[in-house]
Amino acid sequence: MKKILIIILMVIILLLGACNRNSMDYIISHYSSITGVVEEKGDDYAIIKANDAKGYPGESLWYVSFVGVHEDSYLDIETGDEIVVYHDGNIKETYPLSFDRIYAINLRTPNNR
Repeated sequence: MKKILIIILMVIILLLGACNRNSMDYIISHYSSITGVVEEKGDDYAIIKANDAKGYPGESLWYVSFVGVHEDSYLDIETGDEIVVYHDGNIKETYPLSFDRIYAINLRTPNNR
């Protein structure tokens, strides 16, 4: 009986670990996002142009670092791709604008390839 109880507890612990705050679904549903078109791409960053980003009407340029993003992020982007960047909501007033923390990057619309 004890072995069965231990096995059940281990399964529950493993399942709870799988439903963590770092899953891509959690990031998409809980963090701020911005959508923009890739203007420039480096090895570990991209510069995107966003239209009417929250708090920044009109066109604005954003520096998007690939360092530390979720492992399921789409990083095989090219100039002209439209991407969605999930971030902590803290904006650095730099040029181009940037974020304190980027959690994930998804491809929204690929450039004609």
